Amino acid sequence: NSLTADVSYVGNHGQHEFDLFDQNQPTPGAAGAAAENLRRPFASTYPWFSSIQVWQGFQFSNYNGLQATLTQRVTHGLNFTAGYTYSHAQEVGSADVNPVIPMNSLNPIAEYGNAGQDVRHRFTIQGRWALPGKKVPGQLLEGWQITAASQVWSAFPYNPVDGTNDVSGTGQLQDRWDLAGKASDFNGYGGRIAVPCYGAPGSTFAAAAGCTTGLPQACITAASSLPTNPNLPAGTAGATGLAQLNRYGCYMSGNSVIVPPAQGTFGTMGRNIFRGQGFNTVDISLMKGWLFKERYLAQF
Repeated sequence: NSLTADVSYVGNHGQHEFDLFDQNQPTPGAAGAAAENLRRPFASTYPWFSSIQVWQGFQFSNYNGLQATLTQRVTHGLNFTAGYTYSHAQEVGSADVNPVIPMNSLNPIAEYGNAGQDVRHRFTIQGRWALPGKKVPGQLLEGWQITAASQVWSAFPYNPVDGTNDVSGTGQLQDRWDLAGKASDFNGYGGRIAVPCYGAPGSTFAAAAGCTTGLPQACITAASSLPTNPNLPAGTAGATGLAQLNRYGCYMSGNSVIVPPAQGTFGTMGRNIFRGQGFNTVDISLMKGWLFKERYLAQF
């Protein structure tokens, strides 16, 4: 008669949510402002414009969750509330502060994936226990209580993008690379734990601090199988996946690798397919109270 359990399904769907996309995005190809501006859809009509960003309600989102709560009312000085949520949130795009241009504004719905705030498992508990007292001088064994609160969250997703090299040649600098293997092999990174990186001698990654010089065979195999862009001008750097790999490098964890796509193509990695690190916190307090003449309470 003092313990209750509530279990609920909670779901919602959002439609016509607003975000930005670039209606003047150039078709993929060679990098560089001069070359990209010639490939923009409105290059002949508005040659003085580069990006033309449009604010439009093209996004949608959904959430499905199992939410359970266990409540213990005061019994023998103990009461607590525990909650558990198992859920999945998905959407076309998300940003904590500012809107983010899609990787490919010509196909923004391809950004649909795990929401940035998608926490699959979340457990919380908070409670108070008034310890049984015993009459002794100075009330030293009376008036003690412990309160505690704890939260445990599973890992947030993360979305690695190449904001430097413009491998798609669209100028958006939101390019994702290609994953060969399992996304779960790259879970758990973040904070001070960097994803292992490798570069060919003389490449960008070989010169980067913390990266290993020398390409694993798994990276070479994955890059060799990537499609090329047949419309690239002759002599374009990184025209094949293998050439691009030698320019920049790759990431490897477990048996899986992340390699750059050939210049002028999009990588196939979905948005937010990796999981970083979880979060947990515990807060505990110990309190002692002294009662004076049944009207006043001093608490430390």
